[in-house]
Amino acid sequence: MATDERKKRRPAERYRKVSCRMWGDALFRQLTPLKPSGQALFSWLVCGPLTGLIPGLFKAGPAAMAEELGWTLAELEQALDEVETLGLAIMDRSARVVWLPNGLKHNLPGSPNVVLSWREELKLIPECELKQRAIGSASTVLVSYGRSYAVAFAKILAKPSGMPSDKACDKTADKGCGNQDQKQKQKQNQESQNPARAPEASRPTQSPAAGLAAAMRKAGCPDADEFHRGIQDAIVDGLPGEELIALLDTAKGRGKSAAYVLATVRGRRAAVPSATPNRPAADQPGPPPKAQRVDPLRAPEDHETADRKMREHLHSMHLESPDRVNRTVVST
Repeated sequence: MATDERKKRRPAERYRKVSCRMWGDALFRQLTPLKPSGQALFSWLVCGPLTGLIPGLFKAGPAAMAEELGWTLAELEQALDEVETLGLAIMDRSARVVWLPNGLKHNLPGSPNVVLSWREELKLIPECELKQRAIGSASTVLVSYGRSYAVAFAKILAKPSGMPSDKACDKTADKGCGNQDQKQKQKQNQESQNPARAPEASRPTQSPAAGLAAAMRKAGCPDADEFHRGIQDAIVDGLPGEELIALLDTAKGRGKSAAYVLATVRGRRAAVPSATPNRPAADQPGPPPKAQRVDPLRAPEDHETADRKMREHLHSMHLESPDRVNRTVVST
């Protein structure tokens, strides 16, 4: 599944593998060296010997780069100014960090395990604003590339739990420290073997977006993802997840994309007016009941009044009495 997703998302471009060992090869070093220019510097920044495991992000200063290229510092600064002016590379000279904004887009990882291997390499990059910009850009690229890649990158960015390790204890210290660490380690092993008995605080919590995405995938939505912008907006707007799941259970929504399901539910809710009449609270008296209008024609009548009205009605029909009506009907 991950392989098919990667092939589907990878742009149709031509790539060539270039080994960083080329720069130290004996025959390659006998060739005419690179002349100071913007193109030569950018090509060297893409696959030079100072690059690391993370595409487009590595630690290097101007002096080290000039020495590796065999240029003077002024020649390097001039070429670097050309590259930075076009936004192809950004350099933090105080922290000695270089970042190529499009480096990861054109050198996507082959698997989530490759992303996990960036953990130690990322720690070697000095902390600075440029590093945080590079991390934010990498998160965006990996989210669009595939969920498994984004999850792997989130793991290497997670902060450590802060639990003391066995190596923190000095070997020359008394045995009390070692015994205490051993008991703590045994307790952690027991909790990992019996997760039901583990305290609630130690259990990992699931974000609302992740829970909704998991429920939608279980109901048959193939691309439901906790990083999906529509799902995150649904959580913020308070869109009921029950309506999304109910739509996926129908023939109309079964197998549809997350965008279709979210748009359909939002459309239904927009069509139905959300305003409902305010009902009085249980402890507050409601408005007095309206007095019923009494129709005078339907007021209760006595027998004499009813008989008089009947005779008047018969007289208007040119009949004298009900007996005449009966006789007329019988004679007819």
